[in-house]
Amino acid sequence: MSDIASLILAAALVNSAVFIQLLGVSAGANFSERLQPAIDIALFTAVVLILSSTINQLLFWFVLSPLGLEMLKLIVFVVISSILTTVLAIIVRKNFKLTARQQPIEFYLAGINSAVVGLSLLNSSITPSLTNFFNTVAVSAGSALGFAFVLIGLGAIKIRLTTSDAPDALRNNPIMLTSAGIAAMGFLGFTGLF
Repeated sequence: MSDIASLILAAALVNSAVFIQLLGVSAGANFSERLQPAIDIALFTAVVLILSSTINQLLFWFVLSPLGLEMLKLIVFVVISSILTTVLAIIVRKNFKLTARQQPIEFYLAGINSAVVGLSLLNSSITPSLTNFFNTVAVSAGSALGFAFVLIGLGAIKIRLTTSDAPDALRNNPIMLTSAGIAAMGFLGFTGLF
């Protein structure tokens, strides 16, 4: 049990998908000056990350690899992630009308986020076994947690920066990228803990 918790914390903090592996970097800069859209997209992306990487891992182990079709994994992963994102976006649109109306395109963009497909590609190199499956799910959950943490944190930073008195040359993207770089250095401080 402690191995699973250690994997989740390591994936969330030490091997951050956004800051360390540079997956899904562009998702953090696309928020308005409100925190609720960042939370909504973070939760949606977390669900997509966990489900997509788990389904893609099972497909790779039990369909693609036995049939010798490993070279098609990228195409299959993108298609499965897109289908899953579309289904989840329809569920959100039916059950959470206000959220879906405020962010119509962001939910679909979460499916083609490089973190979703990249995590599946990283996990596809793992040898099939029951223990490795649970480890894959734990790493996916940790990556989703870390990704959500980064998205919400960058959304909060963007809100804070709108009221700051930064020089005109640093307004908007330059100060946001500088803040993201400082946050990435903070994540490097967790190296060696897990």
